[in-house]
Amino acid sequence: MEQRLGITAQQRLIVRCVGQFPGMTAGQLAGLLHVDPGTISAALRRLEAKDLVARRKDPRDSRRVALGLTARGRALDVPTPETVEDAAEELLATTQTRDLENAISLIERFTALLQSRSGRATLRQPHSGSPGSAVAQRRRRPTANRPRDRTSGHRSPDGAVNRRGTGS
Repeated sequence: MEQRLGITAQQRLIVRCVGQFPGMTAGQLAGLLHVDPGTISAALRRLEAKDLVARRKDPRDSRRVALGLTARGRALDVPTPETVEDAAEELLATTQTRDLENAISLIERFTALLQSRSGRATLRQPHSGSPGSAVAQRRRRPTANRPRDRTSGHRSPDGAVNRRGTGS
């Protein structure tokens, strides 16, 4: 992916998340991806250096720094064939709901087990019908015959609804 698009898979995931939830903070992004804030900060610095992500002061709260994509970042924030997310979408589209629910349950149990052994509190896990779950994502997923509705509301990690238009 780095040779083809100029960014790593981790960086692309961050670009896609910031594109999905413009205005989110670095802390919200770290929480969404379940990674250490320091990891996100380092990745964001690299993406800023590549002119893909910009940090902007929130006009309502000068202490808050919101993330957004630059024009170059928006150009990469599009579904792209033969990427990791393309393969994941194909798998989700061709997998039975029952199998997805079983996989989610197994992953949630494994995550809880690992966290209990490390002494960390268990993360809030989405249930199979919540907006963040793979099953719910699959149900909302566009098909080849139904184009993606880029104007529908999406929930940000803090619960606010963001609307994205079809333009860049």
